[in-house]
Amino acid sequence: MPTENNKPITPQDTIATYTQFIFPSDLNALNTLYGGSILSWMDITAAITAQRHSKIKFTTAALYDVNFIRPVSVGQIITLQGKITRVFNTSLEVAITIYPSDYQDQYQDHQLIATAHFCMVGLYPQGTKQPLPPVVPVTPEEK
Repeated sequence: MPTENNKPITPQDTIATYTQFIFPSDLNALNTLYGGSILSWMDITAAITAQRHSKIKFTTAALYDVNFIRPVSVGQIITLQGKITRVFNTSLEVAITIYPSDYQDQYQDHQLIATAHFCMVGLYPQGTKQPLPPVVPVTPEEK
């Protein structure tokens, strides 16, 4: 399936970022970021990333390989990044990584906070599955 301008879509073309300030209402009983909040933000990031790939609507089919690596506290700013890693016929995989944001000096160690992979399904306006254009890996890491 060709793209609008017949230019191949690379993983780099699909990157989407989402930045979030952590408020007291985002915390769990341990005073760290509630897992449900972070999963919601991951889902939003995955949807935006998928939509960048083929400019259509997507729905989440699966969430797998979720890893919470470091706790997050109130007042921190985090950045979620989504990137397409694979495309199948009507679905694609989005890798999500979360790091502390660059906006605060004390969090510039850039240690990974969390990762996940989402399977997103492309949909026609009437809700049926839609074939997707491929993604073309470029870098050794993407291949």
